[in-house]
Amino acid sequence: MNPMRTASARKVLSALFVGACAVSVILALIPLAFVLFFVVSQGIQSLNLDFFRNNPRPVGEPGGGMANAIVGTLILTGLAAAMAVPIGILSGVYLSEYRGSRFASAVRFAADTLNGVPSIVIGVFAYGVAVLPLQHFSTLAGGLALGIMMFPIIARTTEELLLLVPDALREGALALGATRARAIFSVIVPAALPGIITASCWRSLESRERPRRSCLHRSTTVSFPRRCRSRSRPSRSRYSPMRSRRTKTGTGRRGRARSCSSPS
Repeated sequence: MNPMRTASARKVLSALFVGACAVSVILALIPLAFVLFFVVSQGIQSLNLDFFRNNPRPVGEPGGGMANAIVGTLILTGLAAAMAVPIGILSGVYLSEYRGSRFASAVRFAADTLNGVPSIVIGVFAYGVAVLPLQHFSTLAGGLALGIMMFPIIARTTEELLLLVPDALREGALALGATRARAIFSVIVPAALPGIITASCWRSLESRERPRRSCLHRSTTVSFPRRCRSRSRPSRSRYSPMRSRRTKTGTGRRGRARSCSSPS
């Protein structure tokens, strides 16, 4: 075989595959572009100052806004961040600096376990801790539940970001006479601070979306009344195939007696 012809065939085949991938990406982005254009074109007409100042109005009345939802979201996210971000960052610092200790392994295991707990369980815990003693719902209970969901994610993210900092910075700070705590909070944490801030903001939004996804999943589950379930449940009647087969063939003395007593 000619090597030049083989190389040209490979280039043509590679170009065809790259072109097919590009066409697939364009075809996948066309519906997204249409949806984005429709949302922006329809929503830009209602986006004014009253949208941020007024409360929602009943269905059918023009106007209204989302002031209560915006303020409530800011308060809820602020309370959750005030609870989870300091504890999560300090826990991440401890996990990265003392990662070989048994307590660090226990904290890492607890954070991973808490990260896998469903949001409904955390909501029930917040309900028992912050709602039942006060006898009413409050933003503090929602902030507590959201902070519990944010804490393990921020702790593990901070640990991973601090492990990306080069050891030369730590060794240089210690060589200059700085204590370990001063080297951590003056050199290592500032080096990873942009990533920690970005991850904290992103994880807070992600933690806020977890209850919505679970509620959406539960709302799509169809549950039937007990009467409908009892009616739809298959029952063994005397006309079922298994019973008719047993009565026709017969088993044991009773079956033979039935077969003998049946008219021919």
